[in-house]
Amino acid sequence: KISDTMAMVRVQAFLRIIREHEAKGFEDPYLADRWEGKEKISFTDMSKHPYADSKADKPAGAYQIKTDTFNGVIERTGWPSTFTKNDQDRVAMYLLQDRKAGAEHPKRTALGYIMEGKIKEAVNEIKLWKLFAFLPHEGNKQQQINMDDLEKLFTQYVTEMTKK
Repeated sequence: KISDTMAMVRVQAFLRIIREHEAKGFEDPYLADRWEGKEKISFTDMSKHPYADSKADKPAGAYQIKTDTFNGVIERTGWPSTFTKNDQDRVAMYLLQDRKAGAEHPKRTALGYIMEGKIKEAVNEIKLWKLFAFLPHEGNKQQQINMDDLEKLFTQYVTEMTKK
């Protein structure tokens, strides 16, 4: 909602949750590449996706965006193909906007639900867990958080951000 001044605060809070879970344990989530055993491997060149020159479709960065997904967004939008912090945030927001609900609510997007503070709907109706595997879903083996804890964390972050 454009008139809702809290909308972007909610989006920033949700993006923070994604970063904390997708790039868990990395000092700078935007430089997160992968884990090799117990060792965290980071990248340093943000001029392009770390796997841009590889045929492998591997995730990287704060939101663990796969190479093909990143390239697809760049092709559709015409945005620069750099992989800076701002670029990663921008692509993550695009992906949230691009994820739509089913036939029952064809115009609803994950981003819209998040802007309204409807996290449960964003995750369940949009099947956001298919994009970010840490999110709760029945039968999801990679789930790192349940819905109650996700909603509590979201509320906590929104509250913290409004006190600044």
